[in-house]
Amino acid sequence: MFKELLIRELADKITDKRFLWCTILCMLTLLITESVLLNDYKTERNDYNLRLLTQKEFIDKYAHENRLGEMIEVQRPPAKLRLFATGISSDVEVNTFNNNSYNVLFPPIDFVFIITVIYSLIAILFSHNSFSGESENGTLRLILSNPVSRAKLTIAKYFGGMLSILISLIISLVIGVIYILMDNSISLKGNDLMALGFIILLSVFYISIFYLVGMICSALTGSSSSSVLLGLFIWAVFTLTIPNLSPWVASQLSGVPSINKVEKELKRIGGIERDDLGRKLSKEVNEKHSTLINIINNAGGEKQLKTLENNMGLKNEYSAYQKEYANAWDQANAIQNGEKEKISQDFLNKVDRQIAVTKAISCISPFADYSYAVTDMAGSGIHAETYFKETKKNFEVSLQQFVEARITMIKKSDIMYDVNKYIDIKDRPEFSFKEENVTGRFSAALSYWIVLLLFNAFLYMTLVKQFNNMKV
Repeated sequence: MFKELLIRELADKITDKRFLWCTILCMLTLLITESVLLNDYKTERNDYNLRLLTQKEFIDKYAHENRLGEMIEVQRPPAKLRLFATGISSDVEVNTFNNNSYNVLFPPIDFVFIITVIYSLIAILFSHNSFSGESENGTLRLILSNPVSRAKLTIAKYFGGMLSILISLIISLVIGVIYILMDNSISLKGNDLMALGFIILLSVFYISIFYLVGMICSALTGSSSSSVLLGLFIWAVFTLTIPNLSPWVASQLSGVPSINKVEKELKRIGGIERDDLGRKLSKEVNEKHSTLINIINNAGGEKQLKTLENNMGLKNEYSAYQKEYANAWDQANAIQNGEKEKISQDFLNKVDRQIAVTKAISCISPFADYSYAVTDMAGSGIHAETYFKETKKNFEVSLQQFVEARITMIKKSDIMYDVNKYIDIKDRPEFSFKEENVTGRFSAALSYWIVLLLFNAFLYMTLVKQFNNMKV
């Protein structure tokens, strides 16, 4: 009986005109999206190659110790799977040769958007009348009059509906991937395909959440019109309200002073307070050597110079005075710089705390969990940024060691060496960034996987309980 119910549910969904139109909509949207993102990827890749070439030519011709820090900037290639999950912009710290301000106003749609917005709405559209529709026309009572449990009927309706959406998703995705692979400028290898497979699985978990929401609303209201409205309300809360409200809530729970206020405070400490402290400390030095200062002031011009030259004790005291005076201002700078560092670090700690709170609150929504997980799996999320910075740091250490060894070697053979002299470092180590393997990405996103699975488990148990209490 379960098999018949599953086939019946699947057939009802696939033969529905909504299935055809939704599949066409998603297929066309994905094709247009991939076309735009593929063009962006090629532009970013060309930009990356041009930056590398320009940097290499400049270093090979004009490298010297005084400028190497500015010359040797590690470049990061665009991630291939940004074609599906754009995530954090790859040029977040780089000015590209083709900047377009309208990309900020109208960011490109990607696969994540199609799943989180379009397919989640399709899931509610397909499931909102799972029980209420059949209850209204009397079919549900007829089905339950047969020897079939409500638990089996629930499972059959769930899997039948999810299979229909999965068929639509696979059709759209296969066409999109084929379109990408037809372009010779990009190739998806084993690591990329494995990551893409995990992204598809995550998408199934996410769509499942909203399909279960639609089924729960159907069993709860018993009315198709009421269930779709309730489902859309829940969708709006999960997809729009919680993610966008989380930064504001975090700012109320963990406030951070404005950057303008902090900068103003830093300028005051490094300016007015530093000068006041320097004058105070230098005044103490002047008072300590007041006799010396009076002697020097009374003997102006050439007499002052002769007075110091002819009196060795006075000359030594004057030298000590100059050193103490300089130390007084150094001490003032050190004290105020310490205060500035303390305020800056406190500000950064508060920012990090607020970001952590924002992330924790946003994870109440499956939308945020899915977005974090997919961008991490695609190599375009926050974890990928951290991984790149660590890789970059390790390379910079080895490169610095190479440059220092080369400079030491040059100094031994060139007594006229100075920091503005050309250094031949054409044989320097080259940075080659390799994206993290799938295991590392999965480990980074594991907590989001677990949350999405818990959402599904909780909603399914809620559905079973609600349908068992539903009156037919």
